[in-house]
Amino acid sequence: MFYQMRYIRNIAQVNPITLMNPLNIQKNEACLEPPISINYLKKESGVKNFLASLQEDSIKYGCIRSLDLLDSNSYQKASNAMTQKLSAHLPSSLLSNVRP
Repeated sequence: MFYQMRYIRNIAQVNPITLMNPLNIQKNEACLEPPISINYLKKESGVKNFLASLQEDSIKYGCIRSLDLLDSNSYQKASNAMTQKLSAHLPSSLLSNVRP
């Protein structure tokens, strides 16, 4: 556990439960699941694949990193696609701004 703690940058990151996870895994006391498919967008060149992957039912989780760094066209496409994908969970005030 002390080995892990040397990588903590801020004491607010310390959570006793989180620190126990590696110990539980090491003792075979944890139930590990296979990794899930993630739709991840981190730069302009990935917008096309990101938008296509949003249509796949097998991908249940997504992350857009640095949306503010995309050009305005890509920003609009990604924002609209995510809003449409999540429309059942968003307030109507957000849905009124979506462009097809």
